[in-house]
Amino acid sequence: MADPAAGRFFAMQLARMGGVAVAVYGLLAAAADIPWPDGLPRWLGFVLLVVGLAEALVVPRTMARAWNSEALTRKHTTDEHHP
Repeated sequence: MADPAAGRFFAMQLARMGGVAVAVYGLLAAAADIPWPDGLPRWLGFVLLVVGLAEALVVPRTMARAWNSEALTRKHTTDEHHP
């Protein structure tokens, strides 16, 4: 991958897909359709659902802001002036 933006895009999509997978697992766990560890309440599935949705929606946006071209340019310019 010669283009660093392609790698960043792939990382954001991977984070998004991981969040969707966690959200789906949480929803299925809350609905009692999949195996669940004994002793854990089923309502924790809803917690997984919320965490997965947050991961799918917030994390890629945060990554994009961190990797913004202007922010990277400012960081490299600042690093060059302060050894």
